[in-house]
Order: sequence, then structure tokens, then C-alpha cells
Amino acid sequence: MAPAAAAGTLPLTKVLISDSLDPCCKQILEAAGIQVLEKSNLSKEQLQAEIKDVDGLIVRSATKVTAEIINAAEKLQIIGRAGTGVDNVDVEAATRKGILVMKLKHTAVLHFCSSLSQVNGQALSSAYASHTKPWIALARALGSVLHALSHQLNGSVQLITEGSALQKSSNYLIPAVAMGLLQETTQKNVNLVNGLLLAQEAGLKITTTHTDGALGNNGQLRLTATNSPHVLVGSVQGTIPCLLELNGAKFKQLVPLNGPLLFYKSKTSSVSVLPTIIDLLRKTKIEMLCYHHSSTDNSGQEWNVLSLSSALQNLQELKPHLTEVFQVVL
Repeated sequence: MAPAAAAGTLPLTKVLISDSLDPCCKQILEAAGIQVLEKSNLSKEQLQAEIKDVDGLIVRSATKVTAEIINAAEKLQIIGRAGTGVDNVDVEAATRKGILVMKLKHTAVLHFCSSLSQVNGQALSSAYASHTKPWIALARALGSVLHALSHQLNGSVQLITEGSALQKSSNYLIPAVAMGLLQETTQKNVNLVNGLLLAQEAGLKITTTHTDGALGNNGQLRLTATNSPHVLVGSVQGTIPCLLELNGAKFKQLVPLNGPLLFYKSKTSSVSVLPTIIDLLRKTKIEMLCYHHSSTDNSGQEWNVLSLSSALQNLQELKPHLTEVFQVVL
């Protein structure tokens, strides 16, 4: 991977170099369209001020990147440690905040996405590959739906990957599931770097098992939890993450997992209640973009999913007509 291309895989716009480095380092970053600030011998207070407005920080051994410095950062995505070791970087504090820490073994070659140089966030070694991005989006979406269904989750969550293409996917899919499970429960920025840590702190243990099954090169994900009766099955169609099954109910057309989605089961037939729901949506100036209908689930009822133009602010008016309703925004 060319250095400039490697730098470009992370959405960086401004990087601070706070120690003396090879001039090639600045040249490589600027060639990738990144603004570079070179400021050495900064005091702690000066570094705290400078770090507020940068996406990346590159240091050698002189700069001490403590938890206090890291917590002052507002946009920081990556810390690069040129040379050997990371003893001057508080890796735990960086991980907790979702900041990638990398060892730059040669200051003139910045392999920002090389798994060999990552100290934390191993999931990112695969996150930017075109064939893994949709699966990461799917895992996150399934986590979001499972959380919305189950409300309070704790204990063990199991992700089953099926199909030979997903044989070595756990390192990036587990943090992605954690992102979905936690996105509505914490004020912290949950990403692929800190997802697993924050899930553990929330009392969740996410495990994976794999089976090649009879899916060949295709694949699917199955997500369950020990304290929840719900089972979600999803796959990727082209580049779009889709829901295939919910609690044993198979959707007649795959449900694209993006945007605001309203899930519900009705007290009467799905056909008769749909006009009522559309009328209620119209009152709030929300349009139904697409409608999906399933077979009966384990309880003998059918699931319905509406893709909406924007999220509903209140579900109370819908509840008298439905046996179950929830919304996710993906």
C-alpha cells in the first residue's frame, strides 16, 4: 500500500507532529491532502490546546500522551508513535475514547491501516476493505435491532457467522455488534476501537462461533442473547445489509437495514391496520418509503417493517393498534 493512499483511508484533515521527525513524514501527509502542524517542545498546557482541533497526533518519545492530554482532544482519531514502543502513550485512555494507537516503525512510511503496526483497534485492519464494510454495517444494524427488541441486555450475546467468506471475521464483527448494542445506551462515542471494551464494561460478553454451512461463498449472520428470546438473521445483498429473519419469521422481500425503520406486530391483520398507521404517519408529515411483511414468527404473529422518511418522535399513538412496536435509526 502506498503511504499516501494508506493515510487517505482514515478521514483525516489535520495532523499535529509534536516531536522532531523525518521531513518525509510531513511530505507524505501533505501529499494525501492533510494539513500538517509541526510544533515541538510543547508544554502540557500548549499540547492540550493544540490537540483540541486535530484528527491525528504523531509523536516520538519526548511527548507524553497522558490520559489528561487524550481527554482534552475533541476530534482526535489516531495517535502515531514513531520509533519503538508506546510507553509514553496511555493506550487504555485512548482505547476508551475510541482513538486508534499505532506504532510507526519507520517515520517516513506511515502505514495507518497496517495490522502489524496497530496497538489497539485491530478491527480497523479490515474495516476499510470494500468487501468487509457491508458486513460491519450489518453486524452493527443487527446489534441495534436486538437492543431495541430486548431493551435491557446483559450477559452473553452470541454472533454466529455462516459461510466460508466470514470464517475470519470475528475481529471486526464483534466490535461492530457492540456498536449497535450500545449506541442508544451511552453518551460515549462507540466505534470499532472501543466497542468491545465498552460492551464489557456494560456487562455484555459477545462471543462468536462459525459454520461454513451450505452457503458457499455467500454468508449470513445470526445474533442472539442469553436473556432474550429474539433471534435475528441477516445477510448482505450486493453492498446493502439486509434483515432476512426475525424470531423465525422470514421476510418475503429482504429488509434493507438503513434509515429509520418502524417494526410492528398488529392486533388485527396487517393489511387492515396499515392504512391506520399511514394516516398517523401523515399527521406527523412522515412518509412511508417502503413496506415489508414477514411470515408468522415463533408467537404466531407476523412482523411488519416500514422504511420511513424520518424518525417518529413518539410511538404512543401507534400502540393502541399494535401488539408490539419499536423503531431503530440506522
